[in-house]
Amino acid sequence: MTMTTRRVLNSKLTNTTTATRRVYLTRSRPPPGAPQHVRGYRSSLQNPYFANSVIVAEFPEAAGSESFWQQAFRWYSDKLSTHPLTTKGLTGAVIAAAGDGLCQAGTYEESHEKPSFFGGGGWDARRSFHFFVLGLAFVAPTSHYWYGNLAVHPWTRGQSFGQISKRVALDQLVWSPVFFVIWLTGFWGMERKGDTSEIKNDLRVALPDVLVANWILWIPCQYLNFYAVPIKFQVLFTNVVELAWNAYLSFATEGGGHGHGNNQIEEEKKEEQR
Repeated sequence: MTMTTRRVLNSKLTNTTTATRRVYLTRSRPPPGAPQHVRGYRSSLQNPYFANSVIVAEFPEAAGSESFWQQAFRWYSDKLSTHPLTTKGLTGAVIAAAGDGLCQAGTYEESHEKPSFFGGGGWDARRSFHFFVLGLAFVAPTSHYWYGNLAVHPWTRGQSFGQISKRVALDQLVWSPVFFVIWLTGFWGMERKGDTSEIKNDLRVALPDVLVANWILWIPCQYLNFYAVPIKFQVLFTNVVELAWNAYLSFATEGGGHGHGNNQIEEEKKEEQR
């Protein structure tokens, strides 16, 4: 970039702890391929002359000035900007499988000698893989577009309590029932290889309890998510909460030999057989 198209307005150290140099550049438009976290910055200068032309970029003075966790978070944040679906998909898939693993580790049948999949019961890797697939192919992509649309739609955008309440209401009362019908059907379909009659019966029995548990956990969590978390990190926030939530789902959707399961489903089946 030549000096005719770039003018350095100010260069200074803004934080002595991280030794960051802030450079103000004037451009008619962002450079092609510029990362979102650079393109989206705006100058803090109040002069209206610079209001639409100044882009702020921050450059670390020394690579060693950041801790490992700071570098890891910066790297992850950059990936969310450059490859959002892939990053959110892999994150959600790993956390979903980990939630199932936690459930398998903490529950077991009485006939097992050890209360862990590391011991007598064994680890149902196929089941954890199904959680991984649903997290990758369904949960993360739908959450990415759903949260993005909620944030920008004229009827729901804004940070007032009323606007956030609209987003929470749509998320929990409209989307959640549809989401769990699809998720439970997909999961049980993979587990039972498409036994539709059994899936319909289990869905009828399990869905009300799953929805009530979902509302107890997710309504306050989503208020916090929509109020305090930037859009880019909202799926990550739900992924972290889902570590515990997926452990519950693993328990509520039967475990086939690991002691998980919905006792009400089993009792309904016994009643029907009688």
